[in-house]
Amino acid sequence: MHHGKFPRSLNDILTINGLEFEGRPHSGIDDTKNIANAVRALALKAHIFGYTNLWNTMFDLILTGFSYRLSVAF
Repeated sequence: MHHGKFPRSLNDILTINGLEFEGRPHSGIDDTKNIANAVRALALKAHIFGYTNLWNTMFDLILTGFSYRLSVAF
């Protein structure tokens, strides 16, 4: 099901999927559990997960033998 909008936050993702945030925001374990709940909800709706362009680019460069330095801060 497509909602016609791009979620801008974890809370948006949870709300779109009928879930509520559990725990403390920005607590590593609580955020991780909420992300897992969102992924589970999407999987149960038969969502097809894909790679982002960044990872596709990195994978392609690795396969073709080019060296690539990731310059994005995580």
